[in-house]
Amino acid sequence: MVIACTTAIVALAFRNYLWWMIGSSPAAAGPQQFATLVGSAAVIAFGVALSIEALLRSHEHSAI
Repeated sequence: MVIACTTAIVALAFRNYLWWMIGSSPAAAGPQQFATLVGSAAVIAFGVALSIEALLRSHEHSAI
């Protein structure tokens, strides 16, 4: 979650360079495209972080 939230802030900061990800441009983008950009960046970052943690098995606990 921390990585996803951080990525959303970074996407907000660099939005003028990231519009191509959703097929828009700074001049044509509106609120819906903005929400899509920030939301998709956060979801992708969350998925990547979750996948890496699952592959590394970093959250397994021993049964006591």
